Amino acid sequence: LIAAVAPDATIMPLRAFDDSGNSDAFTLAKAIRYARKNGAQVLNMSFGTLTDARVLRDAIDYARAGNVVLVASAGNNNSFAPQYPAAYAGVVTVASTDLLDRKATFSNYGGYVFVDAPGTHIISSGQGIRVCQRCCV
Repeated sequence: LIAAVAPDATIMPLRAFDDSGNSDAFTLAKAIRYARKNGAQVLNMSFGTLTDARVLRDAIDYARAGNVVLVASAGNNNSFAPQYPAAYAGVVTVASTDLLDRKATFSNYGGYVFVDAPGTHIISSGQGIRVCQRCCV
């Protein structure tokens, strides 16, 4: 999808999850800091936690201070509860819509959501691939 939207973009894939898809706030924060230190301009953060962890918040603030555009998923729990890093100030939070441009049944929602975008029936090169513009966390 990135190649279609930004064909000249450089992608910095970072692995912050283990083989089972698990991670922790420290590892996520470390990847965010690494991305900024290595020139990332945009971070796509398709992950989240219900816990407001200081280490993650500090990493987001560090990236923001470096003028990195931060984009995060609102979450997939059909909940009003804030998810982090999406609910942090300065993060562009994206919720999911369905084919009829309604809130997708699974998408989180709330005042911290900045924009909705199609999130169902997306044609892509594969399921569960974590790839993003300039940096992947």
